[in-house]
Amino acid sequence: MHLQSGDSVPQSEIASSMLNNVFRSANERDVYEARALQEISLTSLRHQYETHMASRAMYNLLSVRTRIKLEDRDQFLQNDPRTVWNANADKRLDYICAMGSKLGLHAALTNRANDIEYEFAMDIKPGLSFAGKYAQLGADQKESLLRIGSRPGEDVYIYMCLTEVLENIHSPVPEPGWCTGNTRMNSKHSRILTVFIAHCLSLMRDVTSVHCTQPYDIPLPPHPMDWTITNAL
Repeated sequence: MHLQSGDSVPQSEIASSMLNNVFRSANERDVYEARALQEISLTSLRHQYETHMASRAMYNLLSVRTRIKLEDRDQFLQNDPRTVWNANADKRLDYICAMGSKLGLHAALTNRANDIEYEFAMDIKPGLSFAGKYAQLGADQKESLLRIGSRPGEDVYIYMCLTEVLENIHSPVPEPGWCTGNTRMNSKHSRILTVFIAHCLSLMRDVTSVHCTQPYDIPLPPHPMDWTITNAL
């Protein structure tokens, strides 16, 4: 399950080989690559759908390898009056913010049975700000977010919300992205949270799905830090 590649072979090719050669018998392997190749325009597919020939179209697409061709009539070109460049922020396609419905990292986790390439890389960077200016976190984002790692194409933050906000579910929700200062978690809280995460990982030493691939020392500033006592553990 945790096979990794240390050379130039992409991980996706390894996963594909595992699925084709291990989890499926020779008689069940898909002969997709051996099928004939056809080219069809998006306009033709649209016509088949509009003339209630969707079932036939799906059968054809599944029977052969298909390359869908985009023509000028299939696109809104740059000078098309229907092309709107100042699209509203709530309709953007390159931004998504997922927030868990309860305490924990559920929003950043996935089921490896469905996504064998899932990997969460823990890399705590207290100096990075949260860029979710359209995110609705329910309270002020000032000094409350700590970047703890990443998953493919996504950054993962821990958000510390005021107890008053969590206890009063009927409190008015602020505007999305409401922030009265820098989002970076203050040093005292980020150190407490970092130590707490390290403590949790120390209790997971025997969990086979947790690996330390690149150990490193904690970079300390040149001046002594004020490490205060905390009951976080």
